[in-house]
Amino acid sequence: MKTGKILAALAFAVVIGCTAVSAQENKTAGTDFKSGISVSGLWRMDRIRSGGSMEVGFPVYTGNMVMSDYITLNGYGGRTDSGTSFGEMSIGNKFRVGGRYIVKSDGRVLFVIIPYGVVNAEFGFVGADGKNFFHSPFLADIGGGGGFELQFMERQSFFIEYGGGGFFPVGYDSGNYADVLSSGYGAFAVGYRTYF
Repeated sequence: MKTGKILAALAFAVVIGCTAVSAQENKTAGTDFKSGISVSGLWRMDRIRSGGSMEVGFPVYTGNMVMSDYITLNGYGGRTDSGTSFGEMSIGNKFRVGGRYIVKSDGRVLFVIIPYGVVNAEFGFVGADGKNFFHSPFLADIGGGGGFELQFMERQSFFIEYGGGGFFPVGYDSGNYADVLSSGYGAFAVGYRTYF
């Protein structure tokens, strides 16, 4: 478990480090479709939890390939396999790499399709039966997956993501909660993104 926590902290630090890369500005090459800074809202569910997230995205590279970094704010509620109900609020980072395909008809861009892969890490507060929300242990979450984005207007897109990962308690007294607040999961998310 200690090795998993070290790997989790390392992955989180690497993904957070991507935010230091400066963003490229605004227009997607060859179209009027935007590809700059974005704001997204999404609903996500997995085997144990469901909830919502807000993402602020920064383009790292935009061309035929796209790379973007997202800072996420997340709120989930769920029930573990042992029957423990819990609530979670976290901040995270998601890094996306994919391709960009422009669909045209008679020289006019109809829409842009972006299939991609993601890795993400989150860290936050968790409250459960007998556990204060703001006290240790906290909850760490590491995952990954894929998805696709359909940019159907100059500034608007719809996206679907799928994947999996795992979450576990970290910090003081985490051993007492390891059984009830640790799990692997498969996840599905659907969202809407606006570019600026």
